[in-house]
Amino acid sequence: MDLTDMTLAYESPDGELLEFGPTSIYRFGDLDVLDSAWECELVNGRVSGARRAPTTSALTVYVDAPTEAAGVEARNRLEDVLDAGAAEGRLGRLRAGEWYTRCLCTAQGKDAWWFDGRYFEARLQLLRPDPVWTREQAQDFAIDRSGQAPALGKDYPCDYPYDYTARRTVKGYVLDARSPAACRITVYGPAKSPYVWIGANRYGVDADVPAGGLLVVDGREKSVVLYDIDGNATDAYALRQRGARGSGSYVFERVAPGYNAVAWDNSFGFEVRAYVERSAPKWTI
Repeated sequence: MDLTDMTLAYESPDGELLEFGPTSIYRFGDLDVLDSAWECELVNGRVSGARRAPTTSALTVYVDAPTEAAGVEARNRLEDVLDAGAAEGRLGRLRAGEWYTRCLCTAQGKDAWWFDGRYFEARLQLLRPDPVWTREQAQDFAIDRSGQAPALGKDYPCDYPYDYTARRTVKGYVLDARSPAACRITVYGPAKSPYVWIGANRYGVDADVPAGGLLVVDGREKSVVLYDIDGNATDAYALRQRGARGSGSYVFERVAPGYNAVAWDNSFGFEVRAYVERSAPKWTI
């Protein structure tokens, strides 16, 4: 979190933004959303496991408007944006610089509304099912049309359960993190039964991606979705390459920190997007 900026923002599930900071009509006050805790399980006096348990965090927001009309409009907009998607359980995002935590506003305690139309106070309760702060690190990999990419692997004359034909290392992916991170791979169609190697793991789906379509393999959501050119979605989870965690063929395998070689058959382009997680946003100045 940038200590010189002191700005937070809430993004609704529909993408509408509320900015809380010194230059906005909305300011923020008391908060505990930066606090962190691990829930530990003890067996015979030893820690056998630890996790971040779902939590509800507090954030106080103030409206400080130049006119009563602007203040009333800001009150109504705050309510509308925080309510968006709540009935369906869709999560918004509280942002601090390049970091965000997913949350749902479950309650608002209101005060100072009676004093003047320009001023208003809302004490928000934010449910965070997974109380981590996330930074997304994305990199695109385009088809290499230079003909200079080195070939790896072997081209066998008979069929195997997986494709052992020559593959090309085009680029590396350097994950700036201290721990492995879940990733989302988006394949740009057309592509036939696409697969991607990242490090020692092969991410593959036995599906045909149409021209203009997308195949999205999301390790955080544990989902595989195929989109046609019109944006219509089809669940392709059953078409994923089978494999257990750590087997080298698990489609939801986390990406290792540091340098990872990236290889594929060079017939399609794709994006790799890692979800780097911390207990709190990284402090900066």
